[in-house]
Parts: sequence; structure tokens; C-alpha cells
Amino acid sequence: RFGLHPGAPFLLDFGGATREFSVAGVADVGGSEDNQVFIELGTAQLLSGRSGQVDLVQVRASTENRPLAEIAAELEKTLYVKARVVSQIAEAEETVLFKIELLMALIMLLTVLASGVAVFSTLTSSVLERIKEIGLMKALGAKNSRIAVIFLAEAWAIGLVGGLLGNIVGLGMAQAIAKSVFDSYLSPQILVIPLTLAAALAVATIAALGPVHKALTVNPVVTLKGE
Repeated sequence: RFGLHPGAPFLLDFGGATREFSVAGVADVGGSEDNQVFIELGTAQLLSGRSGQVDLVQVRASTENRPLAEIAAELEKTLYVKARVVSQIAEAEETVLFKIELLMALIMLLTVLASGVAVFSTLTSSVLERIKEIGLMKALGAKNSRIAVIFLAEAWAIGLVGGLLGNIVGLGMAQAIAKSVFDSYLSPQILVIPLTLAAALAVATIAALGPVHKALTVNPVVTLKGE
């Protein structure tokens, strides 16, 4: 509005006091901040003649464990101040967070399907490559349970490694999104790690059922007939 740019000097008059400032930056966020001038608290108190006093403090609170209304009530009780929830901002952040959660759920679903297909194709290829070995094991007296455990162990190894990598990458992405959208970091939930590993092992086990069944139906007579 005043044609100022970073580094430009300007004078600010308040209550008969005048002081020269230098522009550090120009806000352009589409809100009331675009029409405000921000200066250091101590300087504002000096210009207004209210040293050591404040009349408004804006607080950003996390709602992971309890609602904003409860936090505001505790602030009023503890600090003897009037706490008011800025519902417009809170609701906007909740809407954004809900959309992000839907997006994460969709990504998770697609990831689970892709992981299942990857495990299925990998084990199927492994079974086809080891048809003769499977036939030889059966001819030597190996039980179906023994053969099933071999391929299930391979699937579990894939699921375990994938689950660990998924935890690391997922936590990094979640923190990046939280920082870029809300300018804050998330508190890691330790319980999520074993749940994620269990889900990864479950997906790997389900995807391995088809290839394992294929391995168990191998006929050693037909397989080794050409040997």
C-alpha cells in the first residue's frame, strides 16, 4: 500500500513518539496480516508508553490429545486471562488435516495393493525358478509344511524389511507435511511401529498364499521326469 520494499526506511508515529524503521519483509498471506505492521514487542511497548505490558498473545496449540476448548479453559484457569479459540483458523486447519488424512489413506491403500502384487510376483517367479528343486525336495521326503515355511520365510523377510523402510520413509513424509502446512512437528507414536510391521507381515503372508500353493502342488514325478 505504501510502496515499501525490504530494506526501505520508513517513519512510524505513535502517541507523539516517532521512530525510524527498516522494512525486513512484506507479508502477503491473504489475511488481516497484509494490513498490519509488525515490530519488536519491546519497541512497541516503548512507543505506546506501556513498558512490560501486553494485551494479546496468540498461541498455536496441538489438538492431538485434547480439543482446543479444553486447552483454552486451562489457560484461563492457570493464567487468569481470557482465552478465545479462533475457530475460523482452527476449522481451516482441521479441514486441511482431514483432506491430508484422506490422501494418506488412499496412498496407504494403493501401497498395500502394490506391495501385495510385488510380493506375489516375486514369490511366483521364485517358485517357477525352483520347480526342479521343489520336486527334488519332495522326492527326498520333504513335507509340504517344510516347503511352505521356506517360501513363507522369504515373504516374511520382504514384509519385515518393507515395514521398517515404510516406517522410516512414512515418518519423514509426515514430518515434512506437518512442517510445511502447520509449521510444527508431529509426535511419533511408538505403537504405530509394531502395528505397521504386523500389517506388512500380514500383507506379505496373504500375497504369498498363491505361490506357496503352487509350490505345494508340484508333482516330483512329472518335474524330475526329464532329469
